Amino acid sequence: MTPKEREMEIRLDILGSLARSQHALADMLEGIAALTLESPEAADRLRRQAEVLVRHQTVLAEKLYGIRISRIVKGKPGKVWLAKKLRRAR
Repeated sequence: MTPKEREMEIRLDILGSLARSQHALADMLEGIAALTLESPEAADRLRRQAEVLVRHQTVLAEKLYGIRISRIVKGKPGKVWLAKKLRRAR
């Protein structure tokens, strides 16, 4: 096995581990959901801890593969801008 193949194998193993971790987190959240209905403070604490875990996993995945994983932001989009030479004449 070449060093490059070994590197790719390690990266795939880490990515598989991240995927299993995400599934485990989803299972935990489903199991705890009923308990947090009685305690909004516990629900908020759990949400914050889950967000921290997801941020750590995102950073690890970004560093591992050299890509940026953007968060989805909801809201009103800005005005479309095009350079003058790309605009259609009216």
